[in-house]
Amino acid sequence: MAMYPYITLPDETLITHSHLLENNGIKTVKVHFERPKPFGFNSATCLLPSYEWILRDGYSDEEIAEFERMLQDGAHIFFKYAELGGIQIASEVNMESDILMDEPALMLLSPDYFRDPETITKLSQLCESSETPVCISGNGIKDIVVMTREAYEKDAWNDYVMASLAEAEAEEAAGAKPIPADDVIRKLREIASDAQCGNANGKGKPNADT
Repeated sequence: MAMYPYITLPDETLITHSHLLENNGIKTVKVHFERPKPFGFNSATCLLPSYEWILRDGYSDEEIAEFERMLQDGAHIFFKYAELGGIQIASEVNMESDILMDEPALMLLSPDYFRDPETITKLSQLCESSETPVCISGNGIKDIVVMTREAYEKDAWNDYVMASLAEAEAEEAAGAKPIPADDVIRKLREIASDAQCGNANGKGKPNADT
């Protein structure tokens, strides 16, 4: 059975996965963990989506539990890569279309992938077309989020609005007297009107000597 490389963990555990399998009408993926040791390897194999461990040799219970958490977080990614024929092919497809788009989009790319200027262009186009942030992970860990300037400014504005609302609610809870909306609107109109009059009279214009 062909196994496709996924990632190598810091402890040298290599994670691979099978192509998409079918068992009694259920689509499954076999994920294999292997770490070198003197005179052999530690090995473990898990079936998705049942999370049944059909092989455990040399890995501790704590390590198996950590692997299972990793599988639960990324099971959908394994299924997508298994269907497409591995991470390398999936990465190339990802750069060409939104077939693997999630919310936000997730791509598993090595740092070397970004040394090619053409890749940067494709990534920019991907952000534009998907209209969502692209999350890039290294060694299975979400590491970098890339987005367009428009998306960043929109998120920043939303954060500012939510922070302002939270501040207002905190002030009200502390006993501050709310200001009626009509009074706020009237005051804003007065400020805007004063500003327009100032510009019309030559006030407020920047000094050319400064």
